[in-house]
Amino acid sequence: MNATSGSKDFARTFNLPYQLGIFLAANAVKDSCAVMDGLNCVMSKIDFLAGNHDAYSTLLSPDGAHRIICTMAGPLPQKENPEKPLAALLNSVAGSGRFSVVMVTGLPYLKLAGLDYEGLAAGVTGGAPVVDVPPSSLDADWLEGYALALNALARALPPRKAAPRPRSVALAGYFPDRGEGDHAANIKELRMLLKLCGLELTCVFPSGGSFRDLSRALEAGLIVSLPYGRRAAATLAKKSGAKLVETGLPLGLRGTAAWLETVRRGGRPQRAPPGAVRGP
Repeated sequence: MNATSGSKDFARTFNLPYQLGIFLAANAVKDSCAVMDGLNCVMSKIDFLAGNHDAYSTLLSPDGAHRIICTMAGPLPQKENPEKPLAALLNSVAGSGRFSVVMVTGLPYLKLAGLDYEGLAAGVTGGAPVVDVPPSSLDADWLEGYALALNALARALPPRKAAPRPRSVALAGYFPDRGEGDHAANIKELRMLLKLCGLELTCVFPSGGSFRDLSRALEAGLIVSLPYGRRAAATLAKKSGAKLVETGLPLGLRGTAAWLETVRRGGRPQRAPPGAVRGP
């Protein structure tokens, strides 16, 4: 099919694979690791990101210390206890000192075999926290994979004991698909706009930084739920006790003004910024 032809409608909708969303989430947290339980057919999907889409991707390493690890587990023959070697691998990766958080998921045939990724993740003691991402590649696409991976990262954060800080904001569900300058500029602009509303941007979840940076979301008094991070935003708000505000994306002049008004009302500052443009 000639997908670039303008002479006719596309015959089908292109849909990127579920695992790619998980890789995008891992790519956006520089000290994270994703363990993919299955054969190495999943590894070719990393090439969509590393060395192609994101010139600054650190998912792959020239010395073999990759941040995506494949178990090479096939559908047949099944080992007597396939969970035992995976548990040993997760304990080894978590205790290696190379990562601050580890995600684990599997391919569909291992889901059908009944592997308990949630239980395996919970059974890891010591080292970095390990958290499962549902093995849902038969049912979901890359955006769902990204959303579920973000929620897994939010679940991995330790609960915060201190009360959230008033007028501080965390944006959950930002989509940093590249570690390049356009996203740094986006975040700088969002920070400036929120400052005009009397709010402080405490955390962008995620933004290409470390897992420790993500924990600052639990300091915020207001969690802003963006479209790609609804579950993660709800998890963060539940952990910290912060107020949750669900929004769309700040696109265009009117759209951005309306978005700011929604966030401003959620943060309840004393007054709107001078000269603010009202939404429709």
